Amino acid sequence: MSGQEEVFITIAANGMQPDSDNSFTTSVEGSSMTTPSPRTHDTIGSGYHLKDITEFAAKLNQAAQGVFPNRNYSQARYQDVQVVLIRWNDDNRLGVSCELEDLCKVFKQGYGFETTIWLIPTEDSLENIMGKALGLVKEAGKEGKLLVIYYAGHAAMNEARQHVWFRTGRREEGSLEWFAIQPLFLKAKADVIFLFDCCAAASAATLSPNVIGTKETIAACGFEAQAPEPGAHSFTCELIEVLDKWKFKAPFSVAMLHSELLANLRHPKPKKDMFGKLVESRRTPVYIVTTSNAKAISLELARQSPVATPPTSESSTNDSGPKEPDTEKYAQDQLNRVLPEGDLNIPHVLISLALEGEQLLEIGAWEKWLGDCPAFAKYARIEGMYKSHSTLLILSVSVIIWDLRPDNQACSFIGYVNSTNLVRERTWQAKEDLNLGRSGKTSEAIFLEKSQHHAQTRHGKAGPRHC
Repeated sequence: MSGQEEVFITIAANGMQPDSDNSFTTSVEGSSMTTPSPRTHDTIGSGYHLKDITEFAAKLNQAAQGVFPNRNYSQARYQDVQVVLIRWNDDNRLGVSCELEDLCKVFKQGYGFETTIWLIPTEDSLENIMGKALGLVKEAGKEGKLLVIYYAGHAAMNEARQHVWFRTGRREEGSLEWFAIQPLFLKAKADVIFLFDCCAAASAATLSPNVIGTKETIAACGFEAQAPEPGAHSFTCELIEVLDKWKFKAPFSVAMLHSELLANLRHPKPKKDMFGKLVESRRTPVYIVTTSNAKAISLELARQSPVATPPTSESSTNDSGPKEPDTEKYAQDQLNRVLPEGDLNIPHVLISLALEGEQLLEIGAWEKWLGDCPAFAKYARIEGMYKSHSTLLILSVSVIIWDLRPDNQACSFIGYVNSTNLVRERTWQAKEDLNLGRSGKTSEAIFLEKSQHHAQTRHGKAGPRHC
C-alpha cells in the first residue's frame, strides 16, 4: 500500500528513533524508505537490572488482570458500541472496498454494533473528516461507551514522524493528516479501539500519557513496514475471519484478538514467486495500548442483543449461555500449554530478564521463590538461566500477557516463538532415556528427589517443605 513520495522514518521497536545515523535508504515503488542500522552488537541495555524478581512477577500478574478483565461471561462490558470504517471515496486503485464491506457486515450483523462508513473526499478531506470526528466524539464519546475506528488504504509516516493517509501512492493526488484528527479521539471519554490496515500502520498510534480512558491499537504492520494488499494475506481478511469465528463467543479482550490474529497470520509459509524467490506476503500485527492509567485493563468486544441466532448443533443445544472464547487457548491456566506435537498452544514471545546479583541460582532459593510467587509459574516459562555478571533469565511469555506488561529496561524482547526450547527438550529426553535404563527413574523424578532432599537438609528436618 505504498508508492507515495513520502519518506518513511524508521523507528525502533520501543518507539524511539534508531540510535545510529548510519541507516541506509532503499527505494520502494518510487518512495524512499529508511531502514535501521544493524543492531547485532547493540549492548545498550546490558546495564539495566531488576533488584528483585518478585517485582517482575507482580507486573505479570497485573498484566493478566488486564487481559482477563471481565469474568462475567453473561454480559458485555459496553452496551453502546459505535464502529466507523474509513476509506477513500475513490478506491479504484487499491480495492479495499470489498473487504471493508465484509467487515461492516460482521460488525453490524454479527455483533449488533452501530456501524458507519466514512468516505474521504479528494477535496477538503481534512475539513470533512475532522467535522465528522468532532460530531462523533460530541455525540458518542462519553464514558462507558466504546468507539471502534478502522482505516484501510495508503499511508506513510512523514518527515516529522506523523501518520498521513493517501488517496493513491502519490501525495499530490490527495492526502489526509490523520495525526491532526486522532487527538480528538484520544481526549474522548469513551474507550477507543483503533484498527489500521495500511503501510506504516503502527506509526498511527501514540504513546502520549495525556490520554483520557484507554485507547488500544492493532496495526497491520510496524512503523516502517509495508502492509499486504487486499486479499488472502491481508490484515483485514484475517480480522474478518477471527471476528466472525468469535461472534457467538463470550466477551474477549483486544489483547486476545491481537494474539489470535498473530497466530493465524503466522501459519501460511512463504511461497516462491515467478523467479523462484521465497516471498513473505504477510506481516506481524502490532499491538499498542495508550493510557495514563498504569493498571488499565484491555478493552473488550462482545455481541449486542438482539443479533442473529447462532446455528444450533448437538453441542450448543445444551449450552446455557455464552462460553469463554476458545477456552482451550485463552483460559488463564492454559496460557503455557504445550500441544502433543511440541508447539505452544498460543503465540509467545521470548524475553531476557537481567537480575542483580546471583539470584535463584540455588535449588532451595528457587523452590522458595516459586512457592511465594505462583503467578510467575502460571504466566511465564523458564527457558534458561545463566550466570553472568549478574543473573540472566530467558523466559517465554504468552503474547496476550506481554501486550499488557509495562516496559522495563531490564527486560528485552528476543523474538516470537511457537515452541519451547527444542534443544533442552531433546537433551532432557535423552537423559531421561539414559536414567530409565540405569535406575528406572525419570530425570524429573530424580530432580524432584534432589530438590526435596536439599530442602530437608536446609531446614534440618524431614518431610515436605511448605512455602
